[in-house]
Amino acid sequence: MVDDYLSFIDFAPTILEAAGISEEQSGMQPIQGRSLTGIFSSSKNGLVDKKRFSDRNVTMSVGRAMPVIRRNLAHDLWEINFGKRVEEELYNIMSDPECTINLAYENENDILKQKLKSQLVKELTEQNDQRILGNGDLFDNYVYAEERTRNFFERYMKGEVTKQAAGWDDSTDFEEK
Repeated sequence: MVDDYLSFIDFAPTILEAAGISEEQSGMQPIQGRSLTGIFSSSKNGLVDKKRFSDRNVTMSVGRAMPVIRRNLAHDLWEINFGKRVEEELYNIMSDPECTINLAYENENDILKQKLKSQLVKELTEQNDQRILGNGDLFDNYVYAEERTRNFFERYMKGEVTKQAAGWDDSTDFEEK
C-alpha cells in the first residue's frame, strides 16, 4: 500500500517516461508534474517519495493525504458547478479519510491554511494558470467543435439545423421538440 500524493498533472510525465519519450520530443508545453514511475516500481510501502509529501501535492492532492485545502477562486461558477459547498475546505484525511469534518474554520488551522494558500497561489502563478491570473473564463470560451456541430443542441431546438445536418444517423440522439 502506497500513501504518496498524486496529482492529475503527474499523468503526462508518467506516460511519457513509460513510453521512453522525453519532454522535448513530446512537443508538449513545459510539464509541471513529476513522473510516478519511481513509485510504481518501488517495493516500499507507505510514503515512497517524501518530497511528494512536502511539495505541491499537499495543496492539490488526490487520494490519501494529510491536509487538503480547497479554495473557491470564482465563487459564482463554483456554486453553479458544485452546489452548496463552502468557500474553503480543509481536511485531515489521515484521521478523516471521507473528508466529512471541515477544519477550515477552526482558528488553530489559520497558519496552515495561509501556508497552503500561499503555496497554491505561488505554484499556479509559476504555471501561468489562467484561473489565478484572473482569466479563468478563458477555458469556457475555447472553440471545442467544428462550426457545423458547435452549439448543435441549442440550434436544433431553435429549428436552425436538422437531424440530417448532424452527420450521424442514430435517432436516439435526438429529443423531440
